[in-house]
Amino acid sequence: MTMHQKNGLVWFDSEAAQVPGIEYRFFGRTGGVSKGTYASLNGKLGEGELAANVEENKRRVAESMGAEHIIVATQVHGTKALWVESENDNIGEADALMTQAKGLAIAVKTADCVPIVVMAENGQGCAVIHAGWRGACQGIVAETLEAFKTRVSGSLTAVIGPCVHAISYQVGYDVYDGFVRHKNRDTFLRSDPNNEGKFFLDLPGFCAYQLKSCGIEHVVDVGLNTYTNAEQFFIKSRGAEHGMDAGLNTYTNAEQFFSCRRAAHQGQGAQFGCQFSAVKIEE
Repeated sequence: MTMHQKNGLVWFDSEAAQVPGIEYRFFGRTGGVSKGTYASLNGKLGEGELAANVEENKRRVAESMGAEHIIVATQVHGTKALWVESENDNIGEADALMTQAKGLAIAVKTADCVPIVVMAENGQGCAVIHAGWRGACQGIVAETLEAFKTRVSGSLTAVIGPCVHAISYQVGYDVYDGFVRHKNRDTFLRSDPNNEGKFFLDLPGFCAYQLKSCGIEHVVDVGLNTYTNAEQFFIKSRGAEHGMDAGLNTYTNAEQFFSCRRAAHQGQGAQFGCQFSAVKIEE
């Protein structure tokens, strides 16, 4: 995992997952104009947030990516993946975007959900996926890759960005039962020995498994946990289990990433921001 910083913006990528001609960035929460619980590079228009702030934050992300605009869909925790041909496309609802257009930056917004970047190693196309537990369970990864492979051939590289990790993600039977159709659910939903009926969900691990099941051999996890707070906390990269190890243990804090679970636990309710993850084929 490598951290970069320019003009107040901070983003992450991995030296182990680079494709010539394609650039991707997992942005943190700093470098924007939003205030309060949305400070500062927020992409979500929530209660108390100004639309003008979100638009300015998007402009800054686009500028950082070397693009005129970033294309973001209305995310609904579903399985719809859309091709984007130009900046003028009316996107609507989708949880994954794909493009073969050079210079066009596509992005998703997340706050604990898993952002995934997929790149054709021959440079033919790229995709970005928003995978919450519902979308992941229902097959957003497989749906996206099936659509992607209708236009793109050859080997693919996938990168899993900052998201909530199992050690910070306790769930109940509602989530456990949601994975009933997955025979290996107990691999990624491990029971909490101290709390009956509670489980720790390894969502990035589950997404990595799905990526590999769909034929992607090169899967890298940047190893960053969006939840953990200001205490020092080390988390070993899950890339070692599901592809290539990003090679670093990580220290994350509340100033780096938005987290909807942390916001809920701190009594903020739905007032939390979302960070951007973007990818672009160079012109």
